[in-house]
Amino acid sequence: MQKSVELPTAGDIILLSRFIQQETKEAIHYKDQEWLVELALSGLLLFNKRRPMEVEELTFADSRRAAERKRDRYTNEVVKSQKYEGLR
Repeated sequence: MQKSVELPTAGDIILLSRFIQQETKEAIHYKDQEWLVELALSGLLLFNKRRPMEVEELTFADSRRAAERKRDRYTNEVVKSQKYEGLR
């Protein structure tokens, strides 16, 4: 016999999401990096609730590569905007 699993209600998920968002703002303000990491992982798990194993398999190197890609996109945008300003 298979054991039944009680799933959270939509209201519970919304409440948890709001809690994570508020706590994230406070963690950023108080520079609480350890709590911020926990919140980020919790938010990712909540967002990606259908595929939790993917989150478990993430490594630090994965997050570093993602941050570098984001930084490179930002740098490219800054360079483009500076070129545009130079054309005026």
